[in-house]
This record gives sequence, C-alpha cells and structure tokens, in this order.
Amino acid sequence: WTMIKAEDLEYSKVASALLKGEMYASNGPEIYDLYVEDGKVHITCSPADRVTCLYEKRVCGAKFAEIGGEPVTEVAFDAKPEYGHFRITVRDEKGNVACTNAYFPEDYL
Repeated sequence: WTMIKAEDLEYSKVASALLKGEMYASNGPEIYDLYVEDGKVHITCSPADRVTCLYEKRVCGAKFAEIGGEPVTEVAFDAKPEYGHFRITVRDEKGNVACTNAYFPEDYL
C-alpha cells in the first residue's frame, strides 16, 4: 500500500501530498518521521530488523538490530550532496519492507 502524508482525507490535500512525493510504499513497516538536518537524514520507524540508505553514488548506509537485542526504531545517515539522491528501506523481522521515494540534494538542501 501507499502511505500518504496528508493533513486529512480531503481530495486536494491527498493529491497535493502525492504531487510533492510525501508518501512511501509499505507492506508492513511504518515510517513515522524522516527529515534532513545538519547533513544527516534522520528516520524514526516501527520496530525493524534493519534500516538501509542507498545512495546514487554507490554508497550505502545500514543499521541492523542486534541478534536477540532491541529492534531498530531510529537512525541517522549522512546526507551529503556529493552522494546524489538517496532512498531509505525499512525491513522488519518478517521480511516486510517500507521504501521511500528518492530524495534529491536540490530538494533537501
């Protein structure tokens, strides 16, 4: 399904959020917050087995839950313009994933 960040279910607000790319795809995990601040992309999410950040320039960031430990619920990755765009993927213990749109430097700087 597609999770849309709209103020309410009014058609114009949902359409506006879709046009702005304020959404993500998921078959389980939830992304509660995602923002870029001070050169880092911050994400909070439902309990996850791993959270990865894939960049355009063949760079990757990842945070994994410790075996038998607490799941990942928040993480920060570098958001360097020289890395190009990035996408975040959240994977839970059942293998379900949530995937963001691509975020381009010109949109978050």
